[in-house]
Amino acid sequence: SCQLVLTTGSGTHGFTLDCQDGEFLLTKLAMRIPSSGASYSVNDGRYYDWPVPLQSYVDDIRRGRGKTGRPYRPCYVCSLVADVHYVLHYGGLAMNPRSHLRLVYEANPISFVVEQV
Repeated sequence: SCQLVLTTGSGTHGFTLDCQDGEFLLTKLAMRIPSSGASYSVNDGRYYDWPVPLQSYVDDIRRGRGKTGRPYRPCYVCSLVADVHYVLHYGGLAMNPRSHLRLVYEANPISFVVEQV
């Protein structure tokens, strides 16, 4: 399905495309990120480029030594929008430890949506 997540600064709502009518229908009113998830999203292939404290943290949550006590599993799509969308629905952690994140058209809009959730 095709989904649209929208905020105007007061809550975040999810819409799903109705392919027959070509309209987006409200399917998630006042979205909330689950308080705990079981996945993390980060490019594990660059593990050795991460700061040591981040390596240690990810090692801990993989082994279930995080706040929830459950092991986290990787769920990385390599698209920040898709990774954050997953977290919006299922909880967990999405991050990008590298400095190439584009502030204006990636970090700012996505952080605004997450902040409003």
